Amino acid sequence: MTDWLDVLSTLPIGIAAGTFYFGGLWWTVKKLPGAHRPEFLSLASFLLRAVVILTVFYAATQGKWDRLIFCLVGFSLARLVLLRRIGLRTDKSKRLNRLGKETVTQPKG
Repeated sequence: MTDWLDVLSTLPIGIAAGTFYFGGLWWTVKKLPGAHRPEFLSLASFLLRAVVILTVFYAATQGKWDRLIFCLVGFSLARLVLLRRIGLRTDKSKRLNRLGKETVTQPKG
């Protein structure tokens, strides 16, 4: 029988891994406009994040599917939290048109 406390301990590991992965993605996207070689930054960031996440998942799950599920749940929870925290900081009244120019929509009423 599986020790559920041991399995549940992989949930915070997944949360930390997701925070690292999606926080790193957010940082990379913020740095791309000013990067000298944005394609190198994108590729290097992805490879680093992917290697770290795969290593963490491999070490935390120890080849057991139930631990992997809890790791992935934590990873997904981190994504949802970061989307709500970082994604909603932008002003919803400002939109970019196709030319990259900012347009401000006026509230109706």
